[in-house]
Amino acid sequence: MTATPTLIITGASRGIGRSIALLAIQNFGANVIGVARSQDALQQLSHYIENDLKLKDRFKFVVGDVTVESTATEALTLATKSWSGELNGLVLNAGVLDPVGPVSGTSVEDWKRNFDINFFSIVTIVQYALPALRAAKGRVILVSSGAAIYAYHGWGAYST
Repeated sequence: MTATPTLIITGASRGIGRSIALLAIQNFGANVIGVARSQDALQQLSHYIENDLKLKDRFKFVVGDVTVESTATEALTLATKSWSGELNGLVLNAGVLDPVGPVSGTSVEDWKRNFDINFFSIVTIVQYALPALRAAKGRVILVSSGAAIYAYHGWGAYST
């Protein structure tokens, strides 16, 4: 791995993803491509990193839905054309809880949307990123939750 790793972090606009981006930049000197749907939150994060933390050119972002393949390819292109040209890691954090409720009260379309975001978007970006990750001996981190090991009533789609 290079001295300054380059990471792509999905769900980077808030919560765990935002915290991971900040920690990666502050504690590991990482260059980060943040991916999320919320342009305003990504711009605020970028402003905070550059102006408050005085860490210029460490954070770039892609506004997009992780279920759209062009979001993955745009993030990968930005990562490999910026900084060292390497991609050292993916932190795949984007996810949704919905639909919440019993199987009888939720639609198949809602379950499909959950799987598109929480599963198939991960498969897509990993497939696209594999050549760059292999070249850099990079890593993939999949963010999960306690719902992966403990049962919660009505969280069937999320927990699977």
